[in-house]
Amino acid sequence: MLRILLGICILHFMSCDVFGEMLVGGYTEPRSVTPEERSVFQPMILSKLLTTGSVESSCELELLQVSTQVVAGTNYKFKVSGGATCPGCWEVVVFVPLYSSKSATSVGTPTRVSCT
Repeated sequence: MLRILLGICILHFMSCDVFGEMLVGGYTEPRSVTPEERSVFQPMILSKLLTTGSVESSCELELLQVSTQVVAGTNYKFKVSGGATCPGCWEVVVFVPLYSSKSATSVGTPTRVSCT
């Protein structure tokens, strides 16, 4: 019994070291978007914003930040600005399934959010 309890304590401390203050199953803290993420996801997000009528084709879309969540793949939660021509910000979640290329994704419905 003592060995089991000791094992549980060790696993707990190891998970605290690995995950820090992040809630397991939750999103990471927002961070800057990498150039690779920008090149892969910006066309998908723009297409979704256009098809939902959230923005017009003249908008200069800017990916402001991203948070990720590991599920049965990865959710990328982007904060997006329409730029000077299309004021406003949206939150868009893009899902990339586990063991899949980034082209096999689903893009969620954009939600209007504060730009601050």
